[in-house]
This record gives sequence, C-alpha cells and structure tokens, in this order.
Amino acid sequence: MKTHALILSAALLVFSCTSFPEIRPLEKMRRSDAVLRCTSVYPRKSFRAVHTIDASMPMGKSSSMMGASQVDTKRRTLRAVLVSIEGLTLFDATSTRGVLRVHRAIAPFDDMDFARGLINDVSLVLLAPAGKLEKLGEDSHGRLVCRYAGADGSRLDLIPAVGSSSTLVRVYDPDAVLVRTAEFFDASGPLGLAKKVVLRAPGLVGYELSLSLLGAEPISFHDFATTPMSEN
Repeated sequence: MKTHALILSAALLVFSCTSFPEIRPLEKMRRSDAVLRCTSVYPRKSFRAVHTIDASMPMGKSSSMMGASQVDTKRRTLRAVLVSIEGLTLFDATSTRGVLRVHRAIAPFDDMDFARGLINDVSLVLLAPAGKLEKLGEDSHGRLVCRYAGADGSRLDLIPAVGSSSTLVRVYDPDAVLVRTAEFFDASGPLGLAKKVVLRAPGLVGYELSLSLLGAEPISFHDFATTPMSEN
C-alpha cells in the first residue's frame, strides 16, 4: 500500500512540475522584425488554396483526400472543404473567429467535436496565431521563438525556419502538455505558403496529416464563398 502511495505521489509531483519550455530574452533583434519572421509562413492577404491530404490514423489506418480552403485573414474567417478521391464532398464548414457553421458533413465528419478539431487543425496550418504575443526570445537551441497565449490558458510557440530548415509550431494545453505540432517545409509556394506541412497530434489516439500544396491564389472579400461549394 505504501508503495502505491509513493508511486501516486511521485506521479502527481511530476505533473505538478510541468511547465512551458523556457524562453530566454531576445536582445539583438527588434520586436517587429522578430514577429514578421515568426509569422512569415502565413499569408497576410486573403487567399484560396488546394492541398492533397494524407492521413495516418490509429490502428494503422490511413486515407487520402483533397482539401480546398478559403481564408479571409482580416476577418479571420476560414472555409474548409474535404473531398474524397472519388469527388464526394465529405465535409464543408466555415469558421469566423471560432464560431463554427457546418454546411455539409458525412460520418465521421458529422460529429461536432470532430468538426471543431478539424477546423482547429486547418486554422493552425493556414491562419496566423490569434492569441496575445506573450513572449519573444530564444529557446535552449538558440532559435527564435514567438509565444502566443490563448484565452483558455493554452500556449502556441512559433519557431521560424533558419536557412533550409523548417518552421515549427507547437501547441500546449493549459497544463503545458504538448497537444499539436505543425512543421512547415519549403515556404516557396504561391503567396509564400509552405509546399508541405506535416501536422501531428500526439497520444494514444494521435494522428498525422501530411498536406501537399497543389496551388493557391489571392482573393478579395467579395470572392469569399459562404455557401456550400458542392452539393455532391
């Protein structure tokens, strides 16, 4: 019994000591320049983009589909549509500043928690962070880090690419547990978009999404569609 109590106490101590990764103060770079570097993988103007998506799921399951997105950067409105290889619209939804409207969804995409998670993942890949810039500095490897604080206590660390390296985004929940990562490779696509993004959700039911950019173009607010793109 004592052994079990000691193990439980040790586990609680470990979790209670969990904290966000340390960021050292930045000295040699202006704040505005640093923020521009951190968010350089996100277009500043509204756009539409098309990706192929390869999903690796638990139990060795995998699937491929197409993703069409429209992003209004000023209004923080995102339209996301998933289409099967056969051309069937699986999911179609719009999110404006976190308010979700589902136009069409086929199981398992019709579950609202699933839909919110999907929109959050797409937002992580296509929209610059919405939270307050809390810290600006360097990590233990000397890389620039911009840390954004979410209203729910979460944190998002954005580590921009240096040279040929990739840009890395890490999302932590309020308990400082890593819940998402997104890695942006080769930001030489149209509008400065990364040609490939790999998003990972760790854990027992974790998954990985690999997005390859097929094309992108700028759009105006009047081009932004708020009605279903397909009736398939």
